[in-house]
Amino acid sequence: MPETVAILLATHNGERYIAEQLESIGRQTHRDWHLFVSDDGSSDGTLRVVEGFRSQNPDKVTIVSQGHRMGGAKENFFHLMRVVPRGFKAYCFCDQDDRWLPEKIEKTLAALEAIGSESGDCPCLAFCDARVVGADLGLIDSSFVSFTDVDPAATSLSELLVQNPISGAEVMVNERALELASRPSNLEGIDMHDQWLGLVVSAFGKMQYVDEALFEYRQHGDNEVGAKKMGLGSIISKARIAKSSLRKKEVQAARFVEEYRNILSRSQTLLLEGFASIEQLSKIARIEFLRKNGVRMNGLLRNAGLYAFV
Repeated sequence: MPETVAILLATHNGERYIAEQLESIGRQTHRDWHLFVSDDGSSDGTLRVVEGFRSQNPDKVTIVSQGHRMGGAKENFFHLMRVVPRGFKAYCFCDQDDRWLPEKIEKTLAALEAIGSESGDCPCLAFCDARVVGADLGLIDSSFVSFTDVDPAATSLSELLVQNPISGAEVMVNERALELASRPSNLEGIDMHDQWLGLVVSAFGKMQYVDEALFEYRQHGDNEVGAKKMGLGSIISKARIAKSSLRKKEVQAARFVEEYRNILSRSQTLLLEGFASIEQLSKIARIEFLRKNGVRMNGLLRNAGLYAFV
């Protein structure tokens, strides 16, 4: 029987910060873990750092891919989701530039096991809050949730269609969730792995939020996806890309139906297909569709933007 928890770490040119992340994994109070690393063609010393950590933990680290480009974080994490061995109790996702607090695995696993014991063999997901820190680990905000002004309770399928409060580095899932989410062989139309996982578990399983910051989310100039503090400035900035972002989410909804039509309920299929084809409706009909189906974002200003650009 393998270790309890599989850690999925996707790397690419992360030499500057990855040693601190690996050290934080080594300090976890839950010691029963195995780290799987997939490197997306790093040209710096990332793999040397990983190899050093593996030499210190020879039975707890496996490098599953190295030396070739997969295309980005989405492709790298989906690769990990497909190739990591099954049989673990839980699978958690790890960014190369963060730093975990010692009880991250322990407390997230407790939440996952609690919902799993109530839910039987269904997809389960637990996620937590984080501290937002700068490149030098100086504190920016004690809560990622408050910093980005997202609602961790807004995890219904209709809400996740337009706004995802679940960041990949926060996430731990059970094997059933990993199996379902890793089904797509073609990633075209899928935005990111964490959004896809959220949609899968919202549609078919249960999730639980751990209201505690269990890691440090590092903000720096090289983040592929970074946290943005909500305010008038960020709203204006996001307004410029809102319409194209909505179109991507419509395409993702169509892809979700394509992948899971055989297990979606009729009401779920109607919601997803309706959202995917919402551009075919008049402006008034689009807004009515959103209102009727509970498709909404967190906050008055965000929803005003949603209604303006839909």
